[in-house]
This record gives sequence, structure tokens and C-alpha cells, in this order.
Amino acid sequence: MAESVESSLHKGSDMFLDYICTACEERSLSIEASSYCEKCATFLCEKCISPHTQLYGKHVVLGRDDVEKWPLLKCSIIDRCPEHENMKIACFCENHDQLCCYSCVSLHHRTCANVKLITDSCNVANFYDADNVKENLKEINTRLNTARIDKEDDIKELESSYQQILSKIKAAREKTISDIIVRENDAIGEV
Repeated sequence: MAESVESSLHKGSDMFLDYICTACEERSLSIEASSYCEKCATFLCEKCISPHTQLYGKHVVLGRDDVEKWPLLKCSIIDRCPEHENMKIACFCENHDQLCCYSCVSLHHRTCANVKLITDSCNVANFYDADNVKENLKEINTRLNTARIDKEDDIKELESSYQQILSKIKAAREKTISDIIVRENDAIGEV
């Protein structure tokens, strides 16, 4: 009986995890985090800590013994304010076309008339759906292929023109040399 409960817990069916590995979570796995990287703002499990350490050896990684230094809320590095690292980006200033946290709003955007919550600023109608993007990419790809073919044709035409001009130059040189030899022979014959 104890084995089935333990097996169930290891599979993660009913287990509550306080911190889940960020990389594993992106792959739809719920693996408990054993470390936290302050620089990347990511949680790492035992399997993911080794590659992370190899890639980012200078990053400060906090283990479970420093869990009190881990953030209470999971906040991606993309969500964090670059000026106020502990604050989450929540607003958008349309006057400055800039993302900002609440501290930035009170410090730098107090006089701006068009500061809105990000959720209010997102206008779904302005975004292309996947089909439109796919069609646009196909059209761009077709135009690029046409332009590439045109450029290849231009290069072939230039090479052909180059060969024709080179042949004309050689013919003109040979004619000039032939004329000089004829005149030289005429001059020698007259003497």
C-alpha cells in the first residue's frame, strides 16, 4: 500500500510542488526545483542544473538551503523591469512607447497622459493570426525567389557582356597590331 502511494507521488499526480523547474515546465513536466538562478530568474531541477552551470558558470545559483532568497512569485526575466529588478512590468506608456513597472510609472511617467495597464493596451485586432502570417511569409518567400532568379539572370547577362567586350578588345588589339605591322612593312619597303 505504501509503495503505491509513493509511486503515485513520484509521478506527480497529487503532489504539491512549491517550485517547479522552469525548463521542465516548458516541456509540460512538473519536476521540483532544487536551485534558483538569480541572473536568469529560472528555477532548476537536479537534471537541469548541470547544463545551466556549464553554460553560465558565473551566474549565482541558490540552492534549497537559500530558499528564503528565492522569489515568492515566479517572474520571468522578460517580465521584470530592467530598472527595478524586483518589480514586474505591468504598464505601457504610449507617450514614450515603453514598458514599465509601477515604480517607473510613479518616478518617470507621472506626467504622461497615456499610461495603461498592459492588459488594456493589447489590442488583439492589431495582431495577425497564424494563417495571415503564413500567407505573408509565403508571399515574401516568392518575391525573394523571384528577386534571386532576376539577380542570377543579371549576373549571367553581365558575364556574357564581359566576354563579348573582352572578345572585341582582343579583336581590336589584334587589328591594331596587324595595322602597325602592315605600316611598319610599308615603311621598310619605302626605304
